[in-house]
Amino acid sequence: MIKEVKMGKMIGLLIIVLLLGCVSDEYGCLSDVEYDYHQHYNLILKKKKLSGRLVSLWGVNPENNEESNYESQNGYMQNAYDYLEVGDTIVKDSAAYFLLVRKPNKSYIFTFGCNTPKTIDSILYIK
Repeated sequence: MIKEVKMGKMIGLLIIVLLLGCVSDEYGCLSDVEYDYHQHYNLILKKKKLSGRLVSLWGVNPENNEESNYESQNGYMQNAYDYLEVGDTIVKDSAAYFLLVRKPNKSYIFTFGCNTPKTIDSILYIK
C-alpha cells in the first residue's frame, strides 16, 4: 500500500514536471522572439564563433565604422550560422522578424518565430 502511494506521487510529480517543461519551452521561445524583435544591428562580419547554443559575431558597423558585436542563443541565428562568411553584411532591423545576410551577389533572409518552420529564403541582391 505504501509503495503504491509513493509510486502514485512519483507519477503525478513526473506529469507536472513534463507539463511545466512544455509550457516553459513555449514561453522561452516567445520571450526570445520578443527580445530579438526589438534588436537592431548592422555589421560587416570579421569573425564568428559557435559555442554550444551561443553564436558570437564580431565585425564593423558600416554606418559609423565602429567595432560591433552580437551574441545570441536563439535557434534562428544557429540556422543562419553556416551561411555566414567573413565579409558578409548582417542586418537585423528593430521591429522585424527576420535577419538579412547580404553577400556580394545574393542575399539570404532568415525568418524566426515560434511554432513556425525556420525558413531560409534566397533572394537576388540588387545594389
